[in-house]
Amino acid sequence: MAERRFVLAITGGSGVSYGRRLLECLARTGAVVHLVVSEAGQKVINHELQIPLDLADGPGVIR
Repeated sequence: MAERRFVLAITGGSGVSYGRRLLECLARTGAVVHLVVSEAGQKVINHELQIPLDLADGPGVIR
């Protein structure tokens, strides 16, 4: 069976809780998930989910 691969983008809308849940569900299946987060998305994650996400210099950061 082919490996399942997904790209999940968080862009700053207030639906980040749905994105988080989708990421958790996909990860449990063993799927490969690439996460793309905009600067606005990072702020919403910090505010709504209280997750201190700092992607300024992380691996795979492209500006």
